[in-house]
Amino acid sequence: MKLRRKCLTFLMFFLMMVCFNGTVVKAAASQPKLEWAKELNASSIAVKWTGNPSEDEMYVIFRKTDGQPYKMINAVIADYKAEYAYVDSPVVPNQKYTYTVRSVPSEKIEPRPVQIGTLSSGSQVQCFASWEKSKEKDLTAYVIDFNKGNLHNTDIINKKYNTVKYYLQSEDEDVIVNVYGLLKGGWSSYDKKGVSAKTTINKVSVKDPVVVGNGTVKLTWTQSKGATGYNIYRKTGNGKWKKVQTVDSGDALYGYDDTVKKGNQYQYKVKAFVSDGKKTVESSDSNITRKVNFSSVAREPSKKLYKAGNQYMSGLSSKEIKDVQNVAKKFYQTYITDDMTEVEKLIAAQAYLAATCVYGTGGKFYNAWGALVYKNKQGYHEASCYGYSYALQALCASAGLECKIVRPNSKAANPNHMWTMVKVEKKWYIVDPQPNANYGIFTYFLLSGKTYVQMTGETFDTKVYSGISGKDYSRKKLMQYASGYKVQRVLKKMKLTK
Repeated sequence: MKLRRKCLTFLMFFLMMVCFNGTVVKAAASQPKLEWAKELNASSIAVKWTGNPSEDEMYVIFRKTDGQPYKMINAVIADYKAEYAYVDSPVVPNQKYTYTVRSVPSEKIEPRPVQIGTLSSGSQVQCFASWEKSKEKDLTAYVIDFNKGNLHNTDIINKKYNTVKYYLQSEDEDVIVNVYGLLKGGWSSYDKKGVSAKTTINKVSVKDPVVVGNGTVKLTWTQSKGATGYNIYRKTGNGKWKKVQTVDSGDALYGYDDTVKKGNQYQYKVKAFVSDGKKTVESSDSNITRKVNFSSVAREPSKKLYKAGNQYMSGLSSKEIKDVQNVAKKFYQTYITDDMTEVEKLIAAQAYLAATCVYGTGGKFYNAWGALVYKNKQGYHEASCYGYSYALQALCASAGLECKIVRPNSKAANPNHMWTMVKVEKKWYIVDPQPNANYGIFTYFLLSGKTYVQMTGETFDTKVYSGISGKDYSRKKLMQYASGYKVQRVLKKMKLTK
């Protein structure tokens, strides 16, 4: 399915110094006046300066740490304002950073052709641009300016590269990208002393652990502003502290311990951390450590799994039904936690089929047993669209979701196809698990009946399969769930992502 992309026209400008026979040289730009550098949070420092830019100028920000020379880290496009600011992130706590700014004159030239393309990687959407490399001998670097309305996200690219990627929040995000070339010569003087600041990282408080899955405990904590992630530590009885989980998100104020055993007494603490990709700094211990003795850590799947009338049972012997139920139970206990939303549980079920099952035809592949129990020489289950659909119903039932089998009518593009309708947030949507497993788990996922028919030509009796939503599930909301910590954690456990 093609992504709808609104990444707009790309322009390339080069900043040039004009020199005629070595006698007429463009005057250097005026020096900016540094105001201050201040901590915003544990991983961010703001730098402010004032200036009087001409029509074509850019401010280049330099940074150094103790004993090191200044290095160029980014640039800000001048736009006739008197005051400017830049936020440097991530920086690591307890490290002194010193900043200075130089003004760079520029000259605009005719735009050159630039290509654009889009791709989807897991739950992330990327916009990428490439351009013809500059032949200018005095080229220092490229400056890429991603413009979203009034928001600018700039980055400096090494002159040997001519491609850049930018991660988007949604498929409908409008972006304009400008490319600039920084040339040597004509740069302003600068304040060598600079302005300095450093950050600190605050410790967190931990709340009581809660059992949310089979051998899985969930811990929640207060936020440490600017943290890029959190480490969970555990001590068993009188043993030593051991790190059991790392949460690589400063926004996720919860994490899980999947190795809890019945009868053991555990004590937990959480440390916030900030990482700049090279160095990681942790906070001190959390304000409160929690001690708990778990008498029960097991969770049973929903009774819907064993309910008579589930179509996944069709054509199976009593032993085969039990085999399917055992796999569905293990799926529930391994990947589903009580705090997951219905959509997150459904994503997990679809992802599981994508990770474990391949397409196959034949008698045993037309049922849930082939999709969940049988294994080929490569260690994968095999199923046709029938088997995928029955298997999805079994997995959904284990997680407490309502899922029904849908069959096409005689006017369908493929009258022998089969898919499902699943109820989430009190509405029914179409999910076609077999192509989703083969071509991307969101290819035909939580669609309205109308959209599904338009995309596939697979018509069905709307009276028999009534109540299907007239609108697709929000794609933006779906991507938010897909990129969230709970789903990403499941995908890592399935080895579908790093």
